[in-house]
Amino acid sequence: MVKYAVTKQLHPSHECQKVRLRKEENNNVPCVSFTDNPQHYPEDADEGQEVLQNTIESLHHKILSVEKSRDDMAETLQTKIEKKLEQSKAHLEEQRLNFEQQRDIYTKQKEEQFEEMRELIKKQNEEIKDIHEYSKRLHAHLQQKEPNFD
Repeated sequence: MVKYAVTKQLHPSHECQKVRLRKEENNNVPCVSFTDNPQHYPEDADEGQEVLQNTIESLHHKILSVEKSRDDMAETLQTKIEKKLEQSKAHLEEQRLNFEQQRDIYTKQKEEQFEEMRELIKKQNEEIKDIHEYSKRLHAHLQQKEPNFD
């Protein structure tokens, strides 16, 4: 009858423990053995190497996956930054155009007001000249009618 025994193999750092069943072909009592040296059981060493290789490959794939995720995130972030930059530039350009349009409207209104004031002043100056001319004529006319006592 084939029995299995528990073999406990300790890693030299004693952080990692491995428990496995080992074929025991002798007596009816299961054999439990503990060892710090994997060379006592060469099949354990081969299996350990295989597990280690699989772990290394798995970690390598995880590292590549994380690096790809990081690169994708960096690319996405860069794209978002560029998009925000373009949006900001577009917004600033829109604000500049709005400002220029408002400035042009304001300038035109002020020029029109200035022109209206100029026309009003010109008209008032003409009225003042007309009044002055009228008062000169009236004064001259009154002096002709009044007797001269000199």
